Amino acid sequence: MKKISFKDTGLKYALSPYEKPVAYVEPGETLIVEVEDASSGQMRKASDVRDRDAVPFGNPVVGPIYVEGAKPGDAIIVTIEDIRPTIAQGAIYFSEFNERYLTEVPILKFVGSTFPRKTKICKIKNV
Repeated sequence: MKKISFKDTGLKYALSPYEKPVAYVEPGETLIVEVEDASSGQMRKASDVRDRDAVPFGNPVVGPIYVEGAKPGDAIIVTIEDIRPTIAQGAIYFSEFNERYLTEVPILKFVGSTFPRKTKICKIKNV
């Protein structure tokens, strides 16, 4: 069993076939992958705000991962056996990005309002 972590590979926000694989696995091999949360670890307490200048993207990935013996055009099956948070909490928040994403035309701007900018930390029990 191999383990690969964003702490070793760094945060990436896209996978490319031109990048060197961060791990090589055999078919049927178990791999533990540790990734950061969607806000790249920026939201840890209620006073935190998402800083898109420091980290402009969200939803980091770990990879690419090379499957030994796989050839172009082959299909592979990945079974996710377990998902565990690395910390016992999650975070929710609204930003200007959310407003544009949820309402293509920024309706809230027409009424002179915005979504609240407060971060809500959600504890995860039984981790």
